[in-house]
Amino acid sequence: MRDLLNFLILIQILLVIINCSEQPRDQIKAQARDRNPWSHLNVNADPDHFQFAIVADRTGGSRIGVFEDAIRRLNLLQPELVMSVGDLIEGYTDDAARLHREWDEFEALIDDLEMPFFYVPGNHDITDDLSLRTWQERHGDPYYSFVYKDVLFLCLNSQDVSEGHDEPYIASMQREWVRRTLQEHPTVRWTLVFLHKPLWAYPPEEFADEESEDEENDFVSRQGTSGWPEVEAELKGRGHTVFAGHFHHYHHFERNESDYIILSTTGGHNLMRGPLHGQFDHLVWVTMKDDGPRIVNLLLEGIWDKQMSADSYTAVLRCRLIKHELYDYREGEEGELYLGNKATLSLSNDEDIPMQLELLLNPANSIRIEPSHYQVTIPPNSVELLDIEFIAEKKLYYDEDLGESVYENLIDIHWEATFEDTEQGRLVAEGFHRIELD
Repeated sequence: MRDLLNFLILIQILLVIINCSEQPRDQIKAQARDRNPWSHLNVNADPDHFQFAIVADRTGGSRIGVFEDAIRRLNLLQPELVMSVGDLIEGYTDDAARLHREWDEFEALIDDLEMPFFYVPGNHDITDDLSLRTWQERHGDPYYSFVYKDVLFLCLNSQDVSEGHDEPYIASMQREWVRRTLQEHPTVRWTLVFLHKPLWAYPPEEFADEESEDEENDFVSRQGTSGWPEVEAELKGRGHTVFAGHFHHYHHFERNESDYIILSTTGGHNLMRGPLHGQFDHLVWVTMKDDGPRIVNLLLEGIWDKQMSADSYTAVLRCRLIKHELYDYREGEEGELYLGNKATLSLSNDEDIPMQLELLLNPANSIRIEPSHYQVTIPPNSVELLDIEFIAEKKLYYDEDLGESVYENLIDIHWEATFEDTEQGRLVAEGFHRIELD
Protein backbone atom coordinates (compact mmCIF):
# COMPACT_ATOMS: atom_id res chain seq x y z
CA MET A 1 0.00 0.00 0.00
CA ARG A 2 2.80 2.40 0.90
CA ASP A 3 4.59 1.61 -2.39
CA LEU A 4 1.40 2.40 -4.32
CA LEU A 5 1.00 5.70 -2.49
CA ASN A 6 4.61 6.68 -3.22
CA PHE A 7 4.10 5.76 -6.87
CA LEU A 8 1.00 7.97 -7.14
CA ILE A 9 2.83 10.89 -5.54
CA LEU A 10 5.68 10.46 -8.03
CA ILE A 11 3.19 10.46 -10.93
CA GLN A 12 1.65 13.72 -9.65
CA ILE A 13 5.09 15.38 -9.41
CA LEU A 14 5.94 14.30 -12.96
CA LEU A 15 2.63 15.68 -14.27
CA VAL A 16 3.33 19.05 -12.62
CA ILE A 17 6.80 19.15 -14.20
CA ILE A 18 5.41 18.24 -17.63
CA ASN A 19 2.66 20.87 -17.41
CA CYS A 20 5.14 23.55 -16.41
CA SER A 21 7.54 22.65 -19.20
CA GLU A 22 4.74 22.77 -21.79
CA GLN A 23 3.86 26.40 -20.98
CA PRO A 24 5.63 28.68 -23.49
CA ARG A 25 8.15 31.03 -21.92
CA ASP A 26 7.05 33.89 -24.18
CA GLN A 27 3.50 33.97 -22.78
CA ILE A 28 2.50 36.29 -19.95
CA LYS A 29 1.36 34.39 -16.88
CA ALA A 30 -1.27 36.48 -15.15
CA GLN A 31 -4.57 35.82 -13.39
CA ALA A 32 -7.28 37.31 -15.60
CA ARG A 33 -10.49 38.67 -14.06
CA ASP A 34 -13.63 40.33 -15.37
CA ARG A 35 -11.74 43.63 -15.42
CA ASN A 36 -7.95 43.78 -15.91
CA PRO A 37 -5.36 46.56 -15.89
CA TRP A 38 -4.05 45.64 -19.34
CA SER A 39 -5.30 45.81 -22.91
CA HIS A 40 -4.63 42.16 -23.77
CA LEU A 41 -2.02 39.44 -23.19
CA ASN A 42 -1.06 38.75 -26.82
CA VAL A 43 2.64 39.52 -26.60
CA ASN A 44 4.23 41.13 -29.66
CA ALA A 45 6.62 38.22 -30.11
CA ASP A 46 7.06 35.68 -32.86
CA PRO A 47 10.00 33.31 -33.31
CA ASP A 48 10.18 34.29 -37.00
CA HIS A 49 10.50 38.00 -36.21
CA PHE A 50 13.92 39.49 -35.59
CA GLN A 51 15.74 42.80 -35.31
CA PHE A 52 19.01 43.95 -36.80
CA ALA A 53 20.89 47.23 -37.26
CA ILE A 54 22.69 48.90 -40.17
CA VAL A 55 25.66 51.25 -39.86
CA ALA A 56 26.31 53.94 -42.46
CA ASP A 57 29.50 55.44 -43.91
CA ARG A 58 32.38 55.68 -41.44
CA THR A 59 34.96 57.31 -43.72
CA GLY A 60 35.25 59.86 -46.50
CA GLY A 61 36.42 62.37 -43.88
CA SER A 62 35.95 60.39 -40.67
CA ARG A 63 35.25 62.12 -37.37
CA ILE A 64 37.17 60.64 -34.48
CA GLY A 65 35.23 58.55 -32.01
CA VAL A 66 31.80 58.54 -33.67
CA PHE A 67 31.91 55.00 -35.07
CA GLU A 68 33.43 53.79 -31.81
CA ASP A 69 30.46 55.30 -29.97
CA ALA A 70 28.13 53.56 -32.40
CA ILE A 71 29.70 50.20 -31.51
CA ARG A 72 29.10 50.91 -27.82
CA ARG A 73 25.48 51.88 -28.48
CA LEU A 74 24.89 48.78 -30.60
CA ASN A 75 25.98 46.68 -27.64
CA LEU A 76 23.40 48.54 -25.55
CA LEU A 77 20.66 47.91 -28.11
CA GLN A 78 21.53 44.22 -28.68
CA PRO A 79 20.38 43.59 -32.26
CA GLU A 80 20.76 40.06 -33.54
CA LEU A 81 23.22 41.14 -36.22
CA VAL A 82 24.72 44.29 -37.76
CA MET A 83 24.90 45.12 -41.47
CA SER A 84 26.96 47.79 -43.24
CA VAL A 85 26.80 49.75 -46.51
CA GLY A 86 30.53 50.29 -47.05
CA ASP A 87 33.23 52.94 -46.71
CA LEU A 88 34.70 51.30 -43.65
CA ILE A 89 38.32 52.45 -44.14
CA GLU A 90 39.81 55.54 -45.81
CA GLY A 91 41.68 53.55 -48.49
CA TYR A 92 42.59 55.28 -51.74
CA THR A 93 46.26 54.32 -51.51
CA ASP A 94 48.67 52.14 -53.46
CA ASP A 95 50.50 51.27 -50.23
CA ALA A 96 49.54 47.69 -49.32
CA ALA A 97 50.94 48.02 -45.79
CA ARG A 98 48.79 51.09 -45.18
CA LEU A 99 45.67 49.26 -46.38
CA HIS A 100 46.35 46.44 -43.94
CA ARG A 101 46.93 48.92 -41.10
CA GLU A 102 43.59 50.56 -41.79
CA TRP A 103 41.82 47.20 -41.86
CA ASP A 104 43.58 46.20 -38.63
CA GLU A 105 42.29 49.38 -37.02
CA PHE A 106 38.74 48.79 -38.22
CA GLU A 107 38.64 45.13 -37.26
CA ALA A 108 39.84 46.05 -33.76
CA LEU A 109 36.68 48.18 -33.46
CA ILE A 110 34.50 45.31 -34.66
CA ASP A 111 36.08 42.98 -32.10
CA ASP A 112 34.20 44.96 -29.43
CA LEU A 113 30.84 44.23 -31.07
CA GLU A 114 28.85 41.52 -29.29
CA MET A 115 26.98 40.33 -32.39
CA PRO A 116 27.94 39.38 -35.98
CA PHE A 117 29.01 42.18 -38.33
CA PHE A 118 28.63 41.82 -42.10
CA TYR A 119 31.01 43.72 -44.40
CA VAL A 120 29.88 45.45 -47.61
CA PRO A 121 32.52 47.23 -49.74
CA GLY A 122 32.42 50.93 -50.62
CA ASN A 123 34.56 53.01 -52.94
CA HIS A 124 37.03 53.71 -50.10
CA ASP A 125 37.35 49.97 -49.45
CA ILE A 126 37.75 48.76 -53.05
CA THR A 127 39.10 51.12 -55.69
CA ASP A 128 41.52 49.06 -57.77
CA ASP A 129 43.11 45.63 -58.08
CA LEU A 130 45.32 46.12 -55.00
CA SER A 131 42.45 47.05 -52.69
CA LEU A 132 40.33 44.25 -54.17
CA ARG A 133 43.08 41.70 -53.47
CA THR A 134 43.46 43.08 -49.95
CA TRP A 135 39.72 42.72 -49.38
CA GLN A 136 39.76 39.16 -50.69
CA GLU A 137 42.75 38.23 -48.50
CA ARG A 138 40.99 39.48 -45.38
CA HIS A 139 37.26 39.11 -46.06
CA GLY A 140 36.82 36.74 -48.98
CA ASP A 141 34.23 37.50 -51.65
CA PRO A 142 33.27 41.16 -52.17
CA TYR A 143 29.66 40.09 -52.84
CA TYR A 144 27.78 37.29 -51.10
CA SER A 145 24.44 36.31 -49.57
CA PHE A 146 23.00 34.55 -46.55
CA VAL A 147 19.56 33.56 -45.28
CA TYR A 148 18.27 34.16 -41.77
CA LYS A 149 14.76 33.18 -40.67
CA ASP A 150 13.66 32.85 -44.30
CA VAL A 151 14.93 36.33 -45.23
CA LEU A 152 17.56 36.62 -47.98
CA PHE A 153 20.36 39.12 -47.36
CA LEU A 154 21.98 40.11 -50.66
CA CYS A 155 25.28 42.00 -50.20
CA LEU A 156 26.60 43.56 -53.43
CA ASN A 157 29.80 45.24 -54.58
CA SER A 158 28.95 48.51 -56.35
CA GLN A 159 32.68 49.07 -57.02
CA ASP A 160 33.13 46.00 -59.19
CA VAL A 161 36.52 46.50 -60.89
CA SER A 162 36.58 42.98 -62.38
CA GLU A 163 35.95 44.24 -65.92
CA GLY A 164 38.21 47.28 -65.79
CA HIS A 165 35.61 49.85 -64.73
CA ASP A 166 36.40 52.65 -62.31
CA GLU A 167 32.87 54.09 -62.28
CA PRO A 168 30.27 52.62 -59.92
CA TYR A 169 29.44 49.34 -61.54
CA ILE A 170 28.04 45.83 -61.13
CA ALA A 171 29.84 43.65 -63.66
CA SER A 172 28.31 40.81 -65.68
CA MET A 173 29.75 38.05 -63.48
CA GLN A 174 28.20 39.61 -60.38
CA ARG A 175 24.88 40.15 -62.18
CA GLU A 176 24.83 36.49 -63.17
CA TRP A 177 25.54 35.55 -59.55
CA VAL A 178 22.60 37.74 -58.46
CA ARG A 179 20.34 35.99 -60.97
CA ARG A 180 21.37 32.52 -59.77
CA THR A 181 21.09 33.47 -56.09
CA LEU A 182 17.57 34.81 -56.52
CA GLN A 183 16.56 31.74 -58.52
CA GLU A 184 17.87 29.51 -55.73
CA HIS A 185 15.68 31.37 -53.20
CA PRO A 186 12.36 31.90 -54.97
CA THR A 187 10.09 31.66 -51.94
CA VAL A 188 11.88 33.57 -49.18
CA ARG A 189 9.53 35.91 -47.37
CA TRP A 190 11.65 38.98 -48.10
CA THR A 191 14.87 40.03 -49.82
CA LEU A 192 17.14 42.72 -48.34
CA VAL A 193 19.75 44.28 -50.64
CA PHE A 194 22.85 46.11 -49.38
CA LEU A 195 25.30 48.04 -51.55
CA HIS A 196 27.40 51.17 -51.18
CA LYS A 197 26.63 53.41 -54.13
CA PRO A 198 22.92 53.98 -54.83
CA LEU A 199 23.19 53.22 -58.53
CA TRP A 200 19.52 53.96 -59.18
CA ALA A 201 20.11 57.59 -58.18
CA TYR A 202 22.85 58.31 -60.73
CA PRO A 203 21.93 60.11 -63.97
CA PRO A 204 22.72 58.19 -67.18
CA GLU A 205 25.46 60.64 -68.17
CA GLU A 206 27.55 59.34 -65.24
CA PHE A 207 28.38 56.32 -67.37
CA ALA A 208 30.47 56.15 -70.50
CA ASP A 209 28.04 54.21 -72.70
CA GLU A 210 24.31 54.58 -72.26
CA GLU A 211 22.25 51.52 -73.04
CA SER A 212 18.94 51.82 -74.84
CA GLU A 213 15.80 51.29 -72.81
CA ASP A 214 14.17 47.88 -73.17
CA GLU A 215 10.62 48.73 -74.21
CA GLU A 216 9.33 45.39 -72.92
CA ASN A 217 10.65 46.08 -69.42
CA ASP A 218 8.54 48.72 -67.72
CA PHE A 219 9.99 47.89 -64.31
CA VAL A 220 12.79 50.45 -64.55
CA SER A 221 14.39 52.61 -67.22
CA ARG A 222 17.99 51.71 -67.96
CA GLN A 223 20.77 53.93 -66.64
CA GLY A 224 23.90 53.64 -68.72
CA THR A 225 26.20 50.72 -68.03
CA SER A 226 25.93 50.63 -64.25
CA GLY A 227 24.54 47.09 -64.25
CA TRP A 228 21.86 48.08 -61.76
CA PRO A 229 18.85 47.89 -64.11
CA GLU A 230 19.60 44.21 -64.68
CA VAL A 231 19.71 43.61 -60.92
CA GLU A 232 16.42 45.46 -60.45
CA ALA A 233 14.82 43.41 -63.19
CA GLU A 234 15.76 40.23 -61.31
CA LEU A 235 14.18 41.64 -58.13
CA LYS A 236 10.87 42.27 -59.87
CA GLY A 237 7.91 40.47 -58.35
CA ARG A 238 9.41 39.76 -54.93
CA GLY A 239 9.16 41.74 -51.72
CA HIS A 240 12.45 43.57 -51.30
CA THR A 241 14.12 46.58 -49.67
CA VAL A 242 17.38 48.23 -50.77
CA PHE A 243 19.88 50.01 -48.51
CA ALA A 244 22.85 52.09 -49.73
CA GLY A 245 25.19 54.84 -48.53
CA HIS A 246 27.87 57.02 -50.17
CA PHE A 247 26.01 60.36 -50.43
CA HIS A 248 26.30 61.17 -46.70
CA HIS A 249 22.74 62.51 -46.97
CA TYR A 250 19.65 60.53 -45.99
CA HIS A 251 17.16 59.91 -48.78
CA HIS A 252 14.08 57.69 -48.99
CA PHE A 253 12.71 56.54 -52.34
CA GLU A 254 9.54 54.65 -53.11
CA ARG A 255 10.63 52.75 -56.17
CA ASN A 256 9.16 49.68 -57.82
CA GLU A 257 6.67 49.41 -54.93
CA SER A 258 9.60 49.03 -52.56
CA ASP A 259 11.64 51.13 -50.13
CA TYR A 260 15.04 52.26 -51.39
CA ILE A 261 16.99 54.04 -48.63
CA ILE A 262 20.27 55.96 -48.76
CA LEU A 263 21.75 56.23 -45.27
CA SER A 264 23.47 59.33 -43.89
CA THR A 265 26.65 58.63 -41.84
CA THR A 266 28.01 56.84 -38.80
CA GLY A 267 31.13 58.96 -38.43
CA GLY A 268 31.83 59.95 -42.04
CA HIS A 269 32.13 63.58 -43.16
CA ASN A 270 28.87 65.33 -42.33
CA LEU A 271 27.90 68.96 -41.69
CA MET A 272 25.30 67.62 -39.22
CA ARG A 273 22.61 70.14 -40.19
CA GLY A 274 19.90 67.83 -38.84
CA PRO A 275 17.08 65.55 -40.01
CA LEU A 276 15.39 68.18 -42.18
CA HIS A 277 18.58 68.30 -44.26
CA GLY A 278 19.22 64.55 -44.10
CA GLN A 279 22.54 65.11 -42.31
CA PHE A 280 23.04 63.23 -39.05
CA ASP A 281 24.86 60.26 -37.53
CA HIS A 282 22.57 57.29 -37.08
CA LEU A 283 21.90 53.59 -36.99
CA VAL A 284 19.05 52.09 -38.98
CA TRP A 285 17.01 49.67 -36.87
CA VAL A 286 15.06 47.04 -38.79
CA THR A 287 12.41 44.72 -37.35
CA MET A 288 11.45 41.90 -39.72
CA LYS A 289 7.75 41.12 -39.48
CA ASP A 290 5.54 38.80 -41.52
CA ASP A 291 4.55 41.59 -43.90
CA GLY A 292 8.08 42.99 -44.39
CA PRO A 293 10.56 45.17 -42.52
CA ARG A 294 9.69 47.99 -40.12
CA ILE A 295 12.45 50.59 -40.47
CA VAL A 296 13.46 53.17 -37.85
CA ASN A 297 16.29 55.71 -37.78
CA LEU A 298 18.04 55.96 -34.41
CA LEU A 299 20.14 59.13 -34.15
CA LEU A 300 23.30 58.36 -32.18
CA GLU A 301 22.88 61.34 -29.89
CA GLY A 302 19.50 59.97 -28.78
CA ILE A 303 20.83 56.62 -27.49
CA TRP A 304 22.04 56.81 -23.89
CA ASP A 305 23.11 54.20 -21.39
CA LYS A 306 21.47 53.82 -18.00
CA GLN A 307 24.00 55.98 -16.17
CA MET A 308 23.45 59.14 -18.26
CA SER A 309 27.10 59.84 -17.49
CA ALA A 310 29.72 62.31 -18.70
CA ASP A 311 31.00 59.59 -21.02
CA SER A 312 27.54 59.34 -22.57
CA TYR A 313 27.39 63.09 -23.07
CA THR A 314 30.87 63.10 -24.59
CA ALA A 315 29.52 60.74 -27.23
CA VAL A 316 26.69 63.16 -27.95
CA LEU A 317 29.07 66.11 -28.27
CA ARG A 318 31.26 64.18 -30.69
CA CYS A 319 28.28 64.05 -33.01
CA ARG A 320 27.25 67.70 -32.89
CA LEU A 321 29.73 70.02 -31.16
CA ILE A 322 32.05 70.97 -34.06
CA LYS A 323 31.33 71.25 -37.76
CA HIS A 324 33.81 72.58 -40.29
CA GLU A 325 33.87 73.89 -43.82
CA LEU A 326 37.08 74.15 -45.86
CA TYR A 327 37.48 76.82 -48.51
CA ASP A 328 39.96 79.12 -50.30
CA TYR A 329 42.62 76.64 -51.43
CA ARG A 330 45.90 78.31 -52.38
CA GLU A 331 48.05 76.53 -54.92
CA GLY A 332 51.38 77.14 -56.60
CA GLU A 333 51.85 78.32 -60.14
CA GLU A 334 51.63 74.86 -61.69
CA GLY A 335 48.51 74.02 -59.74
CA GLU A 336 50.27 71.20 -57.92
CA LEU A 337 51.63 72.91 -54.83
CA TYR A 338 49.64 73.30 -51.64
CA LEU A 339 50.29 76.62 -49.93
CA GLY A 340 47.43 76.58 -47.45
CA ASN A 341 43.76 77.29 -47.06
CA LYS A 342 41.13 78.42 -44.58
CA ALA A 343 38.29 76.85 -42.66
CA THR A 344 35.36 77.96 -40.55
CA LEU A 345 34.50 76.01 -37.43
CA SER A 346 30.91 76.06 -36.22
CA LEU A 347 30.82 75.52 -32.43
CA SER A 348 27.37 74.68 -31.05
CA ASN A 349 25.96 74.79 -27.54
CA ASP A 350 22.51 73.20 -27.66
CA GLU A 351 22.01 73.26 -23.89
CA ASP A 352 20.13 75.77 -21.72
CA ILE A 353 23.26 76.68 -19.73
CA PRO A 354 26.57 78.26 -20.84
CA MET A 355 29.36 76.04 -22.14
CA GLN A 356 33.04 76.79 -21.61
CA LEU A 357 34.94 75.42 -24.58
CA GLU A 358 38.68 75.06 -25.08
CA LEU A 359 40.22 73.99 -28.41
CA LEU A 360 43.80 72.88 -29.05
CA LEU A 361 44.53 72.55 -32.77
CA ASN A 362 47.36 70.10 -33.46
CA PRO A 363 48.85 70.59 -36.94
CA ALA A 364 50.31 67.87 -39.10
CA ASN A 365 53.91 68.09 -40.27
CA SER A 366 54.82 71.23 -42.23
CA ILE A 367 51.52 72.98 -41.45
CA ARG A 368 51.06 76.00 -39.18
CA ILE A 369 47.63 76.89 -37.79
CA GLU A 370 46.38 80.30 -36.73
CA PRO A 371 44.97 80.34 -34.13
CA SER A 372 46.27 77.09 -32.63
CA HIS A 373 44.60 77.57 -29.23
CA TYR A 374 41.14 78.97 -28.60
CA GLN A 375 38.93 79.48 -25.53
CA VAL A 376 35.37 80.75 -25.53
CA THR A 377 32.23 80.69 -23.40
CA ILE A 378 29.28 79.93 -25.65
CA PRO A 379 25.89 81.18 -24.41
CA PRO A 380 22.95 78.76 -24.11
CA ASN A 381 21.40 77.57 -27.39
CA SER A 382 23.81 79.46 -29.62
CA VAL A 383 26.58 78.98 -32.16
CA GLU A 384 30.04 80.57 -32.34
CA LEU A 385 32.00 80.73 -35.61
CA LEU A 386 35.79 80.52 -35.63
CA ASP A 387 37.85 81.23 -38.74
CA ILE A 388 41.16 79.39 -38.85
CA GLU A 389 43.98 79.41 -41.39
CA PHE A 390 46.31 76.60 -42.43
CA ILE A 391 49.70 77.72 -43.75
CA ALA A 392 52.21 75.40 -45.44
CA GLU A 393 55.67 76.09 -44.05
CA LYS A 394 57.28 74.31 -47.03
CA LYS A 395 56.12 73.08 -50.41
CA LEU A 396 53.58 70.28 -50.23
CA TYR A 397 52.37 68.37 -53.28
CA TYR A 398 49.05 66.86 -54.28
CA ASP A 399 50.92 64.11 -56.14
CA GLU A 400 52.51 61.72 -53.65
CA ASP A 401 55.13 60.71 -56.24
CA LEU A 402 56.56 64.24 -56.20
CA GLY A 403 57.38 64.26 -52.52
CA GLU A 404 55.55 65.14 -49.34
CA SER A 405 51.84 65.19 -50.10
CA VAL A 406 49.02 67.28 -48.70
CA TYR A 407 46.92 64.09 -48.72
CA GLU A 408 48.92 62.88 -45.73
CA ASN A 409 48.06 65.94 -43.64
CA LEU A 410 45.40 65.87 -40.97
CA ILE A 411 44.46 68.41 -38.33
CA ASP A 412 43.31 66.96 -35.01
CA ILE A 413 41.41 69.33 -32.75
CA HIS A 414 41.32 68.35 -29.09
CA TRP A 415 38.32 69.90 -27.36
CA GLU A 416 37.18 70.15 -23.77
CA ALA A 417 33.69 71.34 -22.89
CA THR A 418 32.69 72.30 -19.35
CA PHE A 419 29.22 72.90 -17.92
CA GLU A 420 29.17 74.26 -14.36
CA ASP A 421 25.52 74.10 -13.36
CA THR A 422 24.05 70.74 -14.32
CA GLU A 423 21.74 68.68 -12.11
CA GLN A 424 24.75 66.44 -11.39
CA GLY A 425 27.08 69.34 -10.69
CA ARG A 426 30.08 70.22 -12.85
CA LEU A 427 30.33 68.18 -16.05
CA VAL A 428 33.47 67.99 -18.20
CA ALA A 429 33.53 66.23 -21.57
CA GLU A 430 36.39 65.97 -24.04
CA GLY A 431 37.17 64.50 -27.41
CA PHE A 432 38.71 65.05 -30.85
CA HIS A 433 37.58 66.46 -34.19
CA ARG A 434 39.56 65.82 -37.38
CA ILE A 435 40.02 67.94 -40.50
CA GLU A 436 41.55 66.43 -43.65
CA LEU A 437 43.28 69.01 -45.82
CA ASP A 438 42.69 67.24 -49.11
